[in-house]
Amino acid sequence: MWTYAPWQGRYLPRSLSPRDRLRAYATLCNAVEGNTTFYATPTLGTVKSWAEQTAPDFRFVLKLPKPITHERRLADVGDPLRAFLAAIEPLGRRAHALWIQLPPSFSPADLGALAGFLRRLPQGYRYCVEGPADFTTMCEPGCPRSSPSRSRFSPGRRVSSEVPRLRRVSART
Repeated sequence: MWTYAPWQGRYLPRSLSPRDRLRAYATLCNAVEGNTTFYATPTLGTVKSWAEQTAPDFRFVLKLPKPITHERRLADVGDPLRAFLAAIEPLGRRAHALWIQLPPSFSPADLGALAGFLRRLPQGYRYCVEGPADFTTMCEPGCPRSSPSRSRFSPGRRVSSEVPRLRRVSART
């Protein structure tokens, strides 16, 4: 967000160098979605800069890199996940949540991979899961977002029993 061009000159001074924009953004907002981490694991130097430019109570919600979620589809991701976690370590508690954006082709057949991946994640972080557009229909009966006519699942199927940690992780505050 702090590099979003329409904000330059409107919310943030136009004359700021790219390196100073996060500091200015952090005076307006107390959190940011780190979408750039989806496209590449940031360097340690970049993350240290983010930490230096923000107060200890500022929060980042960082997407896991695309190679983990889309290219390897949550399988055999130990090395890239460790590299990502090492890179974001300078943020400490500022790394409020790690966002697992699933590919558009994610389907019920992939729930086992998601469940296994969630079980292997380190406990020191919060996690968010974003699925394809119709992933929101994968919820328990009675869920207001549930629609049997749109769902790729049979009516009444309990996704939380297939992905047991998902509900617990998403319910953390």
